[in-house]
Amino acid sequence: MVEGLYELAKGNLSISAGQSGSPPELDSFPIAVFIGKSKATLFYIKPFSHKADTDNPKPCKYGDEKCIGKVIEFISHEKYAGDDSLNLGILDPIPIKKLHIKQGSDSPVNIDLLFTNNVGIGLKTTKISKITGFGKDLKTKHEITFKADTIALAGDYKISGKILILPISGSGKSKITMIEPVVKISWMGAPNVKNGETYMKLENFAIEAQPKSVKFALDNLFNDKALSDNMNKFLTDNWKEIYGEISGSLTRADDPKPCKYGETECIGKLFNYFVTEKHSGDKNYDLTSIDPLPIDKLVVSRGEDSPVNIKCVLTNADIRGVKTLRFEKIKGFGKEIAGIHEISGTSDYLTMSGHYNISGKVLILPIQGSGNVNFTMVKPKFRIGWTGVPYEKDGATYMKVQKFYIDVEPENILFFFENLYNNKELSDNMNKFLTENWQEIYPELKRPLTHGVTNEPQPCRFGDTECIGKVIEYLMSEKYDGDESMSLKQIDPLLLGTVRIQQGEDSPVNVDLILTNNSVHGWKTAKVVKVKGFDKDMTKKNQLIFKVDYLSLVGDYSIDGKILILPIKGKGQSNITMVDVTFQMDFVGTPLEKDGETYMTIKDMQLDAEPSQIVYIVENLFNGDKTLGDNMNLFLNENWKDLYQEVKASLADGFSKIYADVINDVFSKFPYEKFFAE
Repeated sequence: MVEGLYELAKGNLSISAGQSGSPPELDSFPIAVFIGKSKATLFYIKPFSHKADTDNPKPCKYGDEKCIGKVIEFISHEKYAGDDSLNLGILDPIPIKKLHIKQGSDSPVNIDLLFTNNVGIGLKTTKISKITGFGKDLKTKHEITFKADTIALAGDYKISGKILILPISGSGKSKITMIEPVVKISWMGAPNVKNGETYMKLENFAIEAQPKSVKFALDNLFNDKALSDNMNKFLTDNWKEIYGEISGSLTRADDPKPCKYGETECIGKLFNYFVTEKHSGDKNYDLTSIDPLPIDKLVVSRGEDSPVNIKCVLTNADIRGVKTLRFEKIKGFGKEIAGIHEISGTSDYLTMSGHYNISGKVLILPIQGSGNVNFTMVKPKFRIGWTGVPYEKDGATYMKVQKFYIDVEPENILFFFENLYNNKELSDNMNKFLTENWQEIYPELKRPLTHGVTNEPQPCRFGDTECIGKVIEYLMSEKYDGDESMSLKQIDPLLLGTVRIQQGEDSPVNVDLILTNNSVHGWKTAKVVKVKGFDKDMTKKNQLIFKVDYLSLVGDYSIDGKILILPIKGKGQSNITMVDVTFQMDFVGTPLEKDGETYMTIKDMQLDAEPSQIVYIVENLFNGDKTLGDNMNLFLNENWKDLYQEVKASLADGFSKIYADVINDVFSKFPYEKFFAE
């Protein structure tokens, strides 16, 4: 019965603010919680109006555990019938539409128990015994412990299975009562910024309850009163053993239990559950609709070297049939996040429909038209996979998905393009031709179709600078860890070899600066401002201009020389950060013939960076003399603009080869024309 409080809280605050309602008022404060199985959200109610009701408690100070406990007790004792002025629903009795307990055959309590149209009774008897947390720093553990005289669940039930050594079955009315339970709920707070204000989101939610005893009253077991009475006595006498087994299995009605690491059968069932039961989306899991799966735009394009030489643009489209997916084989999902995770299985059908515009040639026949389209894969086998990458956020470890791929093999494909050639008869004949020859057509379209569905950018046309800018920005923000499939090395942080900056005596910044084991951070914040070039003629000038929030050069340094009138010498760690940078790259391409194909290598890379400020942190100057070192750092930061103008050309020369190598690695992967749609 413990996690049944999920449903109590849900019924309590379904009309309150939070993720699923209007945002709280700016002067609101936390009172109660709604808990979902995978995450929970703190809800807020309006502060009490002291003018209207002098008995209402005042808002509490941060961390005032005694005050916060009194506020929660006041709500449960005085406002249990609900209060519209507080956006507070009924607390006692609180409606619980559905609650499901299901134990497997490996449990001595092997039952399938479904409660419907129930209410929870007894929250108005709660007494707060302990409060921790609720300080100004919300990113800590928060805990509430309370006692109650009784907490009961009453309503309709249906049960089948075996408890300990006895079979059990029946349906009717039930009441299960926990006597003097001690309940503890806890969570980690996480900031959730909304409308310029910071709210608390609940993560790692946990709930425990320990009653003194549990009384069972299930009417109509076995359709026999005597047997029913005996079974209820058996359940009540053995409550400790029974409660110990089912306390961890009580869930919200529609939520499966979490799986163990690498437990592939359980994980497969979990995926099946989500596609069949949650395909319309579920805000509790940040899950958007997957059936229908909306697709704003999908471009399928093949060149003249393909027997399916078409360009087809689909807009306002969606995919249906995802809810029929059945996962049959799972790889990965162990305790180690890093590595390949893969799911494979079958589906009854996958249908894509929307608006199309097509031109080109399919096998030997020209094709042209626009209108509505529907094509259906029949009984497709699928394989979905990705590489997991761990990343830290708010003290917890999450999985980032990289190198995502989809492979789909249908038994048949049915094509239906309306309005081909603006002629129904020709259109019908072409659809028949496409359907009959799907096995020759699909292999040619397979990659562009699945590539587009994964939401990775489509190839651009030559010289389509807007499209090219979006692709580059995507790579910066989503692929900054690198992508072997396109020979893109990690660009944030970008690891450097040795970089040496030497200025002669004729410069007021006469230094010999050697940077080793350095890395550049910040490229993932880059936004593309302008793109020029990337035409079919690769030898023309290409230009990229970015706005970058910051570029930090971090690592070891060694310096000796003179800056303006001051000597400088040192060796240690440094961090040199350009803030709000406009960064420009100019280069031209040179054709390179390889295996009968033409690749591009770049030459004459020119760099220009214009920051709004530069911040220097150079440690261990002058053999660690703190006073001299602090003064030199102050001098460098105050005079950054003059210093940068002196070393700007040397820095550009030093880094031009580094960035040229990054771009050359990518363009060496495929012939130049393969990067473009035509």
